[in-house]
Amino acid sequence: MRALVSCAALVVALTVTAQSQPPQRPSGITPPAPSPKPSDTPPEPTSVVRGRVVGSDGRPLRQARISIVDSTARRSLGETTDADGAYEIAAVPAGTYAVTARKVGYTTMEFGQRRPSEAGRRIRVVDGETLEHIDFTLPAASAINGRVVDENGDPVDDATVSIYTMTTVEGRRRLISVGSERRTDDLGRFRLFNVAPGSYVLAAAAAATGTHRLPGYAPTYFPGVQAVAEAQALLVQIGEDLFGVDLRLAPGRAAKISGVVEDSTGQAFQGTLLLDVSRRSGALASPALHARPGPDGRFEFPNVAPGDYVLQAFGRGPNGAEFTTRYVSVADGDITGLALRTTTGSVVNGHLTIEGRRPRVLPRDFQFNFVTVDEDASPEPGSYRAKIGDDWTFEYDGLFGTLMIRPAGRPEWLLKSIRVNGTDITDTPLAFGRRDDSLTDVEVVMTNHGAELTGSAVDVRGQTASEYMALVFSADRERWSRQSRFFKAARSEPDGTFIVRGLPSGEYLVAAVLRTQMPDGQDAWQDPGFLEALVPVSVRVTLVEGQTGAATLRLAR
Repeated sequence: MRALVSCAALVVALTVTAQSQPPQRPSGITPPAPSPKPSDTPPEPTSVVRGRVVGSDGRPLRQARISIVDSTARRSLGETTDADGAYEIAAVPAGTYAVTARKVGYTTMEFGQRRPSEAGRRIRVVDGETLEHIDFTLPAASAINGRVVDENGDPVDDATVSIYTMTTVEGRRRLISVGSERRTDDLGRFRLFNVAPGSYVLAAAAAATGTHRLPGYAPTYFPGVQAVAEAQALLVQIGEDLFGVDLRLAPGRAAKISGVVEDSTGQAFQGTLLLDVSRRSGALASPALHARPGPDGRFEFPNVAPGDYVLQAFGRGPNGAEFTTRYVSVADGDITGLALRTTTGSVVNGHLTIEGRRPRVLPRDFQFNFVTVDEDASPEPGSYRAKIGDDWTFEYDGLFGTLMIRPAGRPEWLLKSIRVNGTDITDTPLAFGRRDDSLTDVEVVMTNHGAELTGSAVDVRGQTASEYMALVFSADRERWSRQSRFFKAARSEPDGTFIVRGLPSGEYLVAAVLRTQMPDGQDAWQDPGFLEALVPVSVRVTLVEGQTGAATLRLAR
């Protein structure tokens, strides 16, 4: 700051001197016009996006929420419709956007979709342009109606009924709640409403506390099984009211897990406990169970089905974040008297270095992430984000489990290297959880001088395809691992082209896949089985740092 003040004073002094002694110019010569002063403030966006939202019957929908999102630039804008179902979003920066419309009681739709299962179509906004007729027709949402009964056919009051989708999270197939959850009434009846069309797994769990507590009954999945793998999916159509979707709870193989948990100082732990199906078991993951210990640290999980689990405790202790994990195998009997003690986590600090062509970049343009490799050994949600200081240093206190360092920026930025004491750990999973596992002076280098790949795709008729995903993955199967730097995906542009930025040099395979052909889950396409199926329809390319390659793809069938 002192240097800036000194420079400013010097400029003022020179200006005053120049004004007091004007320069002599030969007569007849006109001095050049002063150059316009550059501004650090970009011009205000002037583009406009307009449209209308109606229901399937053509009736305008008031107070529908419109969102336009540019995931590349990490920006989003929104607006709500008026009484005529119309909306206008002004001051939209130039870019390529996905546009969605949602309203309670209706199915959320992306622009360009005729049905929820189809791929949408992005829009391209140009400075000064007004885009009209970005319109939506929202179908009515669906509902599921049924009853929960016991083995005798009697109604089960206060049971929790939930619906889930089966998707891939962190490389693992598991049930994910879609937010619809209801309690049964005194007749065992339930109604789940505002359900979007799709395929769901329906589950019912007896009350674990209160006057309607029903011990000895494990959670049940439609049509009446306790194993997720045996559950029957419910297919819900657009605007459909499903009736007679009943679930029968059965007593028997449901155990209780109980014990006591202490923090690192030996005091009663006051955080959160989680019981989840172990990844190592190979079983499909059912919804995790949560509990909080009592004032004395005692805890209990009732109605647990047989299986292999991890029991985790995570929260704040007197010395910051604390965590522990333990494997538990449930067979036919209760498991009691478990004793857990949490530990303080590890600390990692270091410095982030930026290399590349971009003239100006700020710490806030990056995210510094530690991501889970083994979720059995790490607490939810499976990732940590460190703050990057103005001097490009970072530090995180409270790391647990097997993690990898994975900073991220805009698509053109590539993680180049991570070194500790001269050792390269760029692609090495690291074990954290104790102070002895801490790392100091970690050197992380990001660059925007990576390789790029551009191209287009054609369909079975040889015509230019649109709305597909370009998947780029290493030709070396040894690099087909979670959190690999050698995986990249990009959605095609509205004109059918694609560009994938920020790749390390190497040999790659590239495939074009319709979004409807992608496995469920953001990173599910990185599953080795899915990639193996794409190999025969992929194009092999060699990418070199700082250069741009090209490829013409054929849509996978």
